[in-house]
Order: sequence, then structure tokens, then C-alpha cells
Amino acid sequence: WDALFETADIVSLHLPLTEQTLHCVGQKEFDRMKPSALFINTARGKLVDQAALIQAVRRKAIAGAGIDVAQREEPIPPDDPLMEIAGWDNVIVTPHSAGWTHEALQRETDLTIDNMILALQGKLPSFVVNQDAVAGWRSKVKKRTSEENEE
Repeated sequence: WDALFETADIVSLHLPLTEQTLHCVGQKEFDRMKPSALFINTARGKLVDQAALIQAVRRKAIAGAGIDVAQREEPIPPDDPLMEIAGWDNVIVTPHSAGWTHEALQRETDLTIDNMILALQGKLPSFVVNQDAVAGWRSKVKKRTSEENEE
């Protein structure tokens, strides 16, 4: 962790927000970064001590930041301290929309359609989040298939 912040030219945060990751990036991490390094957070705002980030940018402890999430959920209120540095040349702040490219939205649509087709065919969709529900779903599909075959 320390070596990452000390040596990276760009630190891009991609973590879930949990009790263990809450404010996992703070003053200590920003102090370890090179003055030429960039910090990017597109994950969750509460992963970062926002006051420490703002201070790091103000002190030029880091070269800049790309922030797609804030401490307070979007929309980011105009009085949020993050908005003080949002207009700086070395800071980009977006309203949790950095991943909304044409390509990403098309891929999401394609995956949704593919998964609907798989489910309608009685096959397990890709990327099932609730694995505990799979057994129940399979038994329903099996029952429905049996009933259709009897007709």
C-alpha cells in the first residue's frame, strides 16, 4: 500500500466501500505521493478523506485529481468543499458519470439483452450476483420445463 502511493505516477481507486475501506486514503497516503502524481477516484467518495485530498491539491503535494464521486452523494451540492477546487486546471470533477461513454452504455445494453435471452432459455445468466438464489431459480425453471413438456 505504502509503496504504491510512493512510486505510482497515477493512483486510480477501484474499491468497494466497506467498514475496512472507509477513508482508506487520507493525509498519510497523499503525503507519500510524488508531487508529479495524479489521484483518480471513480469508486466511492467515502473511500477518501476529502479534506485531505483538497489540502493535497492546494499544497501541490500532488499534481492533480480526477474525481467522479464525492463524500456527499450526487448531485454534489454547490457548497461542498470539493467544489472549491473543481474549477482548477489540475482538477476534474464529474457527477459520478465518468463511465457513461457511448461504448459502456452499448455494452451494458448488450449484456442485459444477452442475459435476458439466457434466462428465457432456462440458462444461467452471466454475472449472477445473488448466488444463493441460483438453486431456487433452477428448480423453478426445471418445474416450468416439465409442465411445458406435459402439455
